[in-house]
Amino acid sequence: MSRNFRAVNLVCALALAAALFPAGAGAGWWIFGKASGRPEITKTFVGGVDLSGTDGKVALFRENLQDGKLPLKAFFRTAKNTPVAQARVSIDGGETWLEKVELDRDSLLLSFAPQEGKTYALKMIITDTKGQENDPADVPKVTFTYNAASAESLAARDLAALAKFYAARDLRGFTSMLAADYRGDRSSLEDAVAGDFRAYRQIDLEVIPQRALVAGPEARVRFRYNMSAVKAADGSVQKVSGETECTLKSEGGVFKLLWLQSPPIFGSTARSDENPSPGGVPVDSGGADTLSAALLPGVITGNASVAYATAGFKFSTQTNPAPAPGAVDVGVGPGAGYLLAYSAGSYGYIAYLGNVDLSTIGTISGMGTATEAPASNGGAYAILTEAGKYAVIQVTSINAGAATVSFKYMYQPDGSPRFR
Repeated sequence: MSRNFRAVNLVCALALAAALFPAGAGAGWWIFGKASGRPEITKTFVGGVDLSGTDGKVALFRENLQDGKLPLKAFFRTAKNTPVAQARVSIDGGETWLEKVELDRDSLLLSFAPQEGKTYALKMIITDTKGQENDPADVPKVTFTYNAASAESLAARDLAALAKFYAARDLRGFTSMLAADYRGDRSSLEDAVAGDFRAYRQIDLEVIPQRALVAGPEARVRFRYNMSAVKAADGSVQKVSGETECTLKSEGGVFKLLWLQSPPIFGSTARSDENPSPGGVPVDSGGADTLSAALLPGVITGNASVAYATAGFKFSTQTNPAPAPGAVDVGVGPGAGYLLAYSAGSYGYIAYLGNVDLSTIGTISGMGTATEAPASNGGAYAILTEAGKYAVIQVTSINAGAATVSFKYMYQPDGSPRFR
């Protein structure tokens, strides 16, 4: 074959590659990885927490242990007929390497007994049967620490601290307890709380946690509250009590407010349209007649289940392929503790809407950028798929033992966020 002929073939091949995979294409990273033939680490979990979805520092608690040890699991993929032959894992940045790493077809697993307060830095090297190793960039640059206390007790402690700042009418202290990625309208919440402080010259607030669900770095707390406030205008006393829930997120070992479900005890004097929306996703119910409103033509409904590591769900095909970016739209984490939105490209987001029925949801008007959410029986979730399509699911059952979540769903294939 002549040199010129080979050169022409190379130019044509490059042109074809540019046409098929233009610069900036969302899925380019994994296509390149497959073409290189090197093994790739795709997801890493420590204590059930997805390290790729963190901000670089993770606090782990007693709930993250299994049989007294902290489990570490990483998923990988390799070129065809080239399995992983060896896996090395370090939790001190490569100074020492742990033994007893278990290898499965597409994952590695090990457990270790953590020391309280110690900071760990993860490093993993997998080698296939051709001697090729993964790119070090596959491993998230995350440090994690372990606190032997219960996350539930710490979440209750920090919820009480948030309430204390509110009762003291300390806006700076209150806002210091909001998570960096607070899912509601942060400015509206701060304005609403400031409005409370102007409306009341004295506030007494008691919060009494009832139950908590911990999933990864988040703790969802259901609590009762008793509030007594003296109005600045006329000195009259207003008393209110009830039950609500919030989600707190661990940041640097402190659980901070991620979202507050209605009724909003913080900012209660604001007009209803200024209150933070549950999960940061405003839901337009379409008015009082929504329950009788018909679904728009083309909206697909049904029932499905997802199981950890074995079956996700693809809305466009209504099938249950194995969980992988691009193959499924939604999956479930270990122990069915949380739901995951999958993506190999630019989309793939999930947001909790609260315990609302699908029949009350008309339009989704915002999403945020969360890729996972705690699984709650009866809870509804908005999902923006990798293809840019909207779906809403409502959990109908959770089987923690089998790590399976079942749900009913609505899917809008035309790309619109409207269902009714």
